[in-house]
Amino acid sequence: MPGNSKPEALRFVLIAAAPAVVSIVSLICLWSTFDESYSNPGIYAAQRILILTAAAGILSGIGLFIHNQKRLHEALKELAQLLRDQFSNDTATPESIDDLEQFKLAVEHSLSSFGDLRRDLQEARTRERLIADSTRSLTCTLDEGYRFLKVNAQVRELWGYEPQELAGRRIIDVIVEADIKETASTLKRTSKRQDLSFQNRIRRKDNSFEPVSWNMRWSSEDKNYICVVQSITTPKSVESILQQTESRVKMLIESMPVTLLIVSQDREIELTNIKAEKMFGYKNHELAGKNLSMLFVSTDSRAKVDGKSELNLAEGTVSLDALKKDGSRLPVDLTISGLDLEGASKFLIVVLDVTERREVERLKKEFVQMVSHDLRSPLTAIMGTLHLLKEGSYGKINKKGDEILSRTEDEFKRLIELIDGLLDLEKMQAGKMQIDKQVIDISSVVSRAVNSVSYLASKNSIKLESSGDFLEALADGSKLVQVIVNLLSNAIKFSPPNSTIRIEYEELDDCILIKIKDQGRGIAEADLGRVFERFKQIERGDELELHGKGLGLAIAKEIVEAHGGEIGVESKLGVGSTFWFKIPQPS
Repeated sequence: MPGNSKPEALRFVLIAAAPAVVSIVSLICLWSTFDESYSNPGIYAAQRILILTAAAGILSGIGLFIHNQKRLHEALKELAQLLRDQFSNDTATPESIDDLEQFKLAVEHSLSSFGDLRRDLQEARTRERLIADSTRSLTCTLDEGYRFLKVNAQVRELWGYEPQELAGRRIIDVIVEADIKETASTLKRTSKRQDLSFQNRIRRKDNSFEPVSWNMRWSSEDKNYICVVQSITTPKSVESILQQTESRVKMLIESMPVTLLIVSQDREIELTNIKAEKMFGYKNHELAGKNLSMLFVSTDSRAKVDGKSELNLAEGTVSLDALKKDGSRLPVDLTISGLDLEGASKFLIVVLDVTERREVERLKKEFVQMVSHDLRSPLTAIMGTLHLLKEGSYGKINKKGDEILSRTEDEFKRLIELIDGLLDLEKMQAGKMQIDKQVIDISSVVSRAVNSVSYLASKNSIKLESSGDFLEALADGSKLVQVIVNLLSNAIKFSPPNSTIRIEYEELDDCILIKIKDQGRGIAEADLGRVFERFKQIERGDELELHGKGLGLAIAKEIVEAHGGEIGVESKLGVGSTFWFKIPQPS
């Protein structure tokens, strides 16, 4: 071989060895990251590249060996001879040293390249770990001036902003004002392009606050910060907050001045307060886990006890009798509401002792019975006597005496009407009023009501008008006549002479709507909520001047609600009032 064949042989061996070196280094990197491949998608993708690189190196080496087998064999023999010559001499030639240096540089370059790849993989792994370790977190990138470059879509849910709204804004623009100074100081103290972590409170778009932790890592490759912003309300702190909340609830229940029970969906008593112990005579531990039915006996049709002696619970208020430990009973009202406690649905029951109210109701019933039997009957008899006197059955009465008898008869009529109104209202509120629903003609009902008050209207120079299409409804006709009469009588009393009262009726989607519009003095907005109360007169002196009993509107309300409807009023001072009521209809 010529004199320069030795360097050529060395170069050929280096070329042949390069694929092998690439393959070996790729396999080393692959092995070093093998344990991360299942938990990190970024590492897994890089490993696929390494596998392809190693495979390409092996295939290249095999192909080179097959096509240049003879030449490679000769080159290896020449290289072996070269090495023997080098080690047989005391000194190495400059030519051999140069070839070996080239080989060393080639290997170092390959290792350096794959070292860069390994660092990239480690950086990717760091990013993935930051994201994986973040619960309820937001990821973003920031420039060297701590301005948002990119923000992930989770910012909508966590902070209420759209990602593009934050682009270009500084992080201090979304921090509460009280934390800006401390945050700016932290950023100023930290050198640029260094990793840092700090805490503050961010201001959401709706101006609410949330404490967060910022974890920022500088990316030398991308020349920006990779940032994970995590809510400080971690699962552990959430658990602590829940425990504190539960303790507060228990303390609140214990300190309440009324009897409270917390009951599960299975009607098992879970918690009671001191007031409950005093009311029922049981200790807390004696009631825990027991069925609610051991404490109550139903006296209300809305709260039945079924065959298993379990009280059917529904949100609202029911009247019951409480069973005390000594066997005695106590009238109570239960106010039941839903409660979400520790993620479970329960019932919160407020128990109110209504012994005094029941006693008042008993006295009221006795009074009504007394009025009915001991007062109304004598008044009716006196009315009959007055009528006979006016007719001259006991002798002729002069003109002045006739006037006195007429006024007396009017007052007795008013007293009897008041007593009848009280009795009717008591029956309604006791649930004893019978509603006989039949198919009726609304226009006929309105006509009957108008005829009943026509004399009173003409006496006050008031015109009555009605309008509406032919409508049929399912209702108690006589009771609706009473409602309209009461509303018309009220309108007539408060309307000026020569005014008009209109009765309008129409059919809505699921009900019949009837309106009575007057041109009276109107009602102040502050008084609208009281007009349907018993014995209420909006203006002082109305009772004496207009001989009002204060029961007509209350009775009308009871009748409408007994039909399952609603009643109301709209009014403006100096313009007039519109009383309306709705009677629901089956579809």
